[in-house]
Amino acid sequence: MQRALNKKGVPLNIEAICNDTVGTPVACAIEHPTCRVGIIMGTGTNAAYCEPNTGSVINIEWGGLNKGLPRTDVDRFIDANSDHPGQHLFEKMISGLYLGKMVMLNLR
Repeated sequence: MQRALNKKGVPLNIEAICNDTVGTPVACAIEHPTCRVGIIMGTGTNAAYCEPNTGSVINIEWGGLNKGLPRTDVDRFIDANSDHPGQHLFEKMISGLYLGKMVMLNLR
């Protein structure tokens, strides 16, 4: 990316690249220095936290949590009919991509 910017003469140096989940607590901390957690709730879901011992931001990929979740018949139906059955169960239970189907099925 830096080479492409340089080639086009764009006066910008890339120092870091991060995804939205990691960027959320970092950006928030600019105005709220005590911010330690960032949560993404959109088409998918994810979270990151600031590790106090190292100062690192840890992306926990919580959409992929699969163990011990209290699932309903609708949750199981959505999972079974998804592109990746058995994966990202937590994400399928709360993220925007699946909410419309979830509401429709629960209102039957």
